[in-house]
Amino acid sequence: MSLADAAVVAGMPDNQPRPKPLRLILAGVAAFLITLLATIPASVIRFALPPTIKLGITSGTIWHGYTDSLTVNGRPYGQLRWTLRPLQSFLGRLVLEGELIRNDGQARGKIGFGLGSRFFARNLEINLPLAAVASGIGPPGWNGLVRAKLQSVDLAPQTVPRVVGTIELRGLQAPPPGGAAIGSYAVTFDPASASDGNLVGQIKDLEGPMEVTGTATIAADRSYVIEGLVAPRADAPKAVTDTLRFLGAPDAQGRRPFSVAGTY
Repeated sequence: MSLADAAVVAGMPDNQPRPKPLRLILAGVAAFLITLLATIPASVIRFALPPTIKLGITSGTIWHGYTDSLTVNGRPYGQLRWTLRPLQSFLGRLVLEGELIRNDGQARGKIGFGLGSRFFARNLEINLPLAAVASGIGPPGWNGLVRAKLQSVDLAPQTVPRVVGTIELRGLQAPPPGGAAIGSYAVTFDPASASDGNLVGQIKDLEGPMEVTGTATIAADRSYVIEGLVAPRADAPKAVTDTLRFLGAPDAQGRRPFSVAGTY
């Protein structure tokens, strides 16, 4: 008797697809891994994080977890709630949907860490005080709010960052003793911003006592240059007008060049 005849005798239609052993094995392995992730405590995720990132007290599981304290490079950032994307681990990446929770703001999005100290983020939204975000980047003592909507961020050592999206600095206020309010500004990175070995964003003012246009340039060696033209508006406070005089003589449109450089 042929296999086809045996199948008919057994009541199985001859043309019915038969289960493939490899597919069943893979399904079983996937089910086992999902079950395992659902029971592993959240504290285990510490071992997958870079040494610069520390977690406080954790609860939940590695799949759906929470910590009361996230610290990066020794700076506390707040509470963190996350959901792990386990299938990405097969590609050598730790990827999670996270939400940072603070009394003075929040941030959320998909973030990940890959081989070679790579960091990436997708659909990242930030609403945090300037001091919580920009520490070590610029002069201390500035106050304001950072609002950002970034479709993608890709960072790797000795590589030009790749960023697509907009970062807004709202309600900037200079350090004391002057403490002058200097307005709100935005820097936008489009898909073509990373070129010629640098990341270049376009700067413009949103409101405030100064008209500003310029660029923010970031290099692979973690250096940056912010430069452009600035002019006081007609109703600008005298303190702002006096400060701008230190930038030199204005052009025919009343604009003065400015430049700030540093590393992060």
